[in-house]
Amino acid sequence: MKEVTFIELNEEQKEKISHMIKSPYVNFSKNNMIGMQIENNLVGVCSVVPFIDNSLSISLYIFEPYRGRGYAPLCTESIVLEFGQKYPEKTKFIYNINPQNVASKRVMEKLKWRYNPSYEEMLEEEGSEYFLIFEKENPFYGKKEIGGRRK
Repeated sequence: MKEVTFIELNEEQKEKISHMIKSPYVNFSKNNMIGMQIENNLVGVCSVVPFIDNSLSISLYIFEPYRGRGYAPLCTESIVLEFGQKYPEKTKFIYNINPQNVASKRVMEKLKWRYNPSYEEMLEEEGSEYFLIFEKENPFYGKKEIGGRRK
């Protein structure tokens, strides 16, 4: 099974990637950009930031040459495992998807993330763009690390 490695990007890489991403579906700052590497190839970037209700909001962008290879679900699940362990005090992950982004909706359905319309109402009240909101419980929430393993 392929493994995702999260890597820190330098400022030059972040700048180049920011200009390369020309998607109306992705909006995250260079400050929060993390590289995702599979088999020594930089396949995309993600962002994981604190959100309301003690959650983490994630964004994900797979570079064009690596799409259609199953990397979006693999990277999404890897984010949950990596950052769930890193932040066991966070209860869940939130993923905002533009309603026109059919591929991302399919990934969320495949991974059995739960659709939650309540955040959409809040975003609408704030005058923010309309997104579909999916969430997944943090599998490490409340677990303590004992001997290098979470229990």
